[in-house]
Amino acid sequence: MCRFLMRQIIVGGFCLMILSTIPFLGSFHSSPSMAAENGTFTFPTPNNFWRNQETDLEGILEFPDNVTGKVPAMVIMHGSAGMGYRGESWAKFLREMGIATFRIDYYGPRGLSQGGPRGPKTPYDIFGGLAYLATNPDIDKDRIGVMGFSRGGTLTLLALDYYTEDTGGVRPKAFIAVYGGCQNVSFVAGLPEDAAVLMLIGEHDTFIPAADCRMRAAEGQEDGKDVKTVVYPGGHHGFDDDNSRTVNWGGETMVMKVNEEITKQAREEVQSLLKRVFKM
Repeated sequence: MCRFLMRQIIVGGFCLMILSTIPFLGSFHSSPSMAAENGTFTFPTPNNFWRNQETDLEGILEFPDNVTGKVPAMVIMHGSAGMGYRGESWAKFLREMGIATFRIDYYGPRGLSQGGPRGPKTPYDIFGGLAYLATNPDIDKDRIGVMGFSRGGTLTLLALDYYTEDTGGVRPKAFIAVYGGCQNVSFVAGLPEDAAVLMLIGEHDTFIPAADCRMRAAEGQEDGKDVKTVVYPGGHHGFDDDNSRTVNWGGETMVMKVNEEITKQAREEVQSLLKRVFKM
């Protein structure tokens, strides 16, 4: 078992959820500021996902300061660079809103530091995180959302395509993809009536075509769903990161360029959405 530390909780080995029951080990206390024990969850990865491996993942759960009662929470999925600045900075921003954050590391436990085009891309990692949060008495399971960046944003949208009931009864209220892949997802049909999708992307993103995200939003709106795409003029992939760079990705050149003004605007969009769907 892992031990919860005052405000930062490293949850070792929550698992991928594909069975109908969840054996839970450990106990929790009513206040997020109290030390507590966490249990370990182990389920196999489905055959059509990451190398037929049975995988225990890790997540970092952090609560906002000076709150009482149950709090909303966001699952945060990192991009291909792994855990780092983007997840940490967004988590801090969300906690300042009064939202708990659960940052999932889906690379480290699989022996990866970074992922390439063939890296893990399984939404079942998200379902395991949701099921874990459902066991925590300090989390309001009716106010949980998912967000991710780049590959993590793609996973966020794929979670709607592959949604399973094995999430501890959690139906996320928000799906936020920050320059996540919109090309190969058809999530509109799986979006619950009381949930929303927000896609944020830079106009000059050479890896994720903005036109695809616009098309997905139009499809959702035609179907009466709460789906929105915001395309930022002058924006590139990684606009919310802490360093600009050019990388080779699968033989293609990708420009990642930090833009503080776009990051500020993106956070305003996220704040507006979460205040609405979480009724804050």
